[in-house]
Amino acid sequence: MSTVEFLNATHGWTATSQVLYKTTDGGQIWQNVSGWTFADNPRDMHFLTEDDVWAIGFDGIYHSEDGAETWEQVFDRGGWSLSFLNEDEAWGVSDSSLFHMGQNHTWETLPVPGRVPSFRLTSPYCTDIQFIDDQHGWIVGTEIAVMHTPDGGSTWYQQSVPANRGYRMIAVSFVDELHGWVVGSKGTILRTSTGNNLDAILLTGQQDLLLIIIGATGLVIVLPAGWLALRRRKRRMSVTQTGIEPESTAELL
Repeated sequence: MSTVEFLNATHGWTATSQVLYKTTDGGQIWQNVSGWTFADNPRDMHFLTEDDVWAIGFDGIYHSEDGAETWEQVFDRGGWSLSFLNEDEAWGVSDSSLFHMGQNHTWETLPVPGRVPSFRLTSPYCTDIQFIDDQHGWIVGTEIAVMHTPDGGSTWYQQSVPANRGYRMIAVSFVDELHGWVVGSKGTILRTSTGNNLDAILLTGQQDLLLIIIGATGLVIVLPAGWLALRRRKRRMSVTQTGIEPESTAELL
């Protein structure tokens, strides 16, 4: 099974490969939902109301207006997780993509925070995303274990985690902007009480102007313009905080 979602004590849904199931008796009997007609595996479901339901699969994002009985594919890119602020704004992630839905219910693909996309040799492998309000959100994955935005996704920052955290962070849950938990591979559980901490800024590539440097040998180097500002910032920090390790925002449980 890939997901489970209960609306109340009796009505719930779960899914396996290309099949969506429904129970109306608290899980005693499960029946196929015939209105799920896609060759896709629902990975995450969200009930905004009893009728307004969203789901994400590997191949798309889907919407139901009749309580998950019939479905429409509204976006042709899929992934792992969705996070809804309200009926008019939502976020989603896949291994290599960040999705956003605005007031017109139109989804768009945004640059994934982290290393500059054009220099990536592998996907950033994002796994889960959560926004607790219209400003504060987190993404977890592999390339950057935990990322945080304090301004509604305009800027993303890397957050410090223990070195022995494991390979991939799988899920994130915050109760407010300070207190949250992240779980990952190899049984890793991280907890933080400083979840709004801002560490190194993450460059998204498409949002940064490119600086082209032509060396004496003719070698062309292309860097995000913000890279120099970040390097200067780190250099100032190293001068003023020599010998002081930055405090980790997460502890390993």
